[in-house]
Amino acid sequence: MTFEEFTQKVLEKFDISLHVRRMHYTLKFNPRVIQDLEDEDDLDNVVSHSDDFANVYIVESPGVEAIEANIPNTQLALGGPHPTFPSSNASCDANPNTMMLSRGFASRCADSEYTPLESNRFREAILAHAVEGNEILRVYTYQVNHNHIAQDECSSKVRVSSKRGVVVVEDVFRTTPEYLPRQICKDFERDHGVQLTYNQAWHLKEKAKERVYGSPRASYAYLPWLCHRLREINPGTIAEYTSHEGHFKQLFIAHAFSIQGFTMGCRPVLAIDSCHLSGPYKGALLSAIAYDADDGMFPLALGVVGSENYEDWYWFLEKLKGILDGQEVIIISDRHQGILRSVSELFGVENHAYCYRQCKENFSSFFNRQNIRGKKGKEDALLLLDNIAYARLDIDYNEAFEKLVRFNGDLARWVAENSPEHWAMSKFLKKRWDKMTTNIAESFNAWLREERHQTIYTLLMMHMDKLVAMLDTHMRGTDKWKSVVGPKTEENLMSNITRSAPITVMPYLGGTFKVFTGEVYLVVDMQQHKCTCLTWQMSGLPCPHVCAVIRTLRHDVYDYIDPCFKVSTQQLIYSGQFQPLPTHNMPKVCEAGTLQDGQGNVFPSLQPPQVRRPPGRPRQKRIESQFSHKRAIHCSRCNGIVIILTMAGNGLDGSAASSLPLSAKTMSSMMREEGRGRDKERCSGRNGDGDGINSLAT
Repeated sequence: MTFEEFTQKVLEKFDISLHVRRMHYTLKFNPRVIQDLEDEDDLDNVVSHSDDFANVYIVESPGVEAIEANIPNTQLALGGPHPTFPSSNASCDANPNTMMLSRGFASRCADSEYTPLESNRFREAILAHAVEGNEILRVYTYQVNHNHIAQDECSSKVRVSSKRGVVVVEDVFRTTPEYLPRQICKDFERDHGVQLTYNQAWHLKEKAKERVYGSPRASYAYLPWLCHRLREINPGTIAEYTSHEGHFKQLFIAHAFSIQGFTMGCRPVLAIDSCHLSGPYKGALLSAIAYDADDGMFPLALGVVGSENYEDWYWFLEKLKGILDGQEVIIISDRHQGILRSVSELFGVENHAYCYRQCKENFSSFFNRQNIRGKKGKEDALLLLDNIAYARLDIDYNEAFEKLVRFNGDLARWVAENSPEHWAMSKFLKKRWDKMTTNIAESFNAWLREERHQTIYTLLMMHMDKLVAMLDTHMRGTDKWKSVVGPKTEENLMSNITRSAPITVMPYLGGTFKVFTGEVYLVVDMQQHKCTCLTWQMSGLPCPHVCAVIRTLRHDVYDYIDPCFKVSTQQLIYSGQFQPLPTHNMPKVCEAGTLQDGQGNVFPSLQPPQVRRPPGRPRQKRIESQFSHKRAIHCSRCNGIVIILTMAGNGLDGSAASSLPLSAKTMSSMMREEGRGRDKERCSGRNGDGDGINSLAT
């Protein structure tokens, strides 16, 4: 129905003219704001934002009479038969048999200057309430004060219809998944004149997500079918889950493409890590990430478990070991107790390397507690730690360690007591391909930052689509390689060639060469692919000493690179097939809670994990970071003791945040949150702007 047709029908029904009257409307989710109804756009708002009926007002100008008609939405949108209004002889008395006020209009009348009109003016001002179907229409009359309407529009408290608001948000969310609550607030105020709180906008978005992706609870029911389909469409895929008393417990997925690619060309080193999942059932996402021929991220396996503990890590790593088919690999991880125990039991303690970045942060935290003054002193200590970690020869390690002993004996003792055989190059006996951190696994966690907020079914589906897109990008990127190695490898190789310029070479018999760096003599064996510095053996790339020999021999440097870096290996890694998962034939949920697909396969019912509240009273005191230290100072105002809790920064250099107390307002707020005494809120201090600073008063 067009705006002109709608206007004509309204005028005919009430036998009035718009020359001295104007039409207004209210939205269902904001009934206290009256808006002008003047054109097609306004009528479209009336139709699209009303579910069963629409509220339209006809106000006489400059008089004070109004007509409110609650008109069925289907009449507006489809142009169906117009609702039948009762006779104008109806009484205006407040009789339950003849009168029933609409909630929004009645509430406005109750606290405003609205008054009933006389019976003889019933024809000029009428409120008709019509709902879809055959319900009886009830008619009432009111006198409206226009000044109050204007005030009411400015000061009204918004009441949002969840149903319609969700539909509005859903339309935007489908095309813009990153639609933020604060943007929802702005859009509703601009487009509909509705002021939402952040909490209201957040709930609308969550409801919209549920309409698009399904409820978190229902998504677990599809996991048995999903695991079956993943194995079916891509043979060789490992997709397994466990349950306890019908409730989800653990999930492990390794796609056949990833298993084949790792086996055919990836270096035998894996970075493992975990991150938290959001949503009502929480949980943790475990991952095992490999490197392709150009150090690109190559996800091998992922798991979803209840929490990061020994039992779940052991189960995940046991499944991971099964897909390696006996291949020995180096595992790089942080020092979580569950990882330490499970890796040593499944892969051997000699194959477990610790993330050096985390060790460096712990060292930085320990340094802060030594009361060593001066920024330069910390920089020197961290540099000495780098020399210890990256020293390839024992003699270089010992020399760097002795310097640290002379610098500070406690720092040297920390190094000796924190298992350097798992993070220092010279002490780790296995070949770790110069991989010192779990950065690539943490990049994987950041890569799935948005997907981690979805339901478990949506998480897996979105991860598969995103994984295929990344693998395809890496595969197509191989065509742009300018040599037989990738851009990252080429950059490292060119750096070694440049550094080889001042090195002199003296040939010896049997394919060995003596090279002089200007300080020491080293031996290079071209036949055995060995150098005294061990770089060639441990990294797979020719070191500067080897590059100097290759230049002397006039050989091609690419002939001395490990095959795992070459384009042929990259092509093998990405040579598999990855079939998509169609969802047009989704299984049906049976009455018993089981699933049945089109082929007659029946899958067991699976409920969400049992999320239980931890025993005992909730913790009030925060768990302190292992990178923090305390320092007690006296408050000059109240002479009380203030404990400054400072956390080290998260950068690779381990720089710590400033040790400054927070302001009095922030401090008192934190004391209330921590259950501290209220009588110490007098303490004050300056604002600290360092990363991760927290100040607690005692």
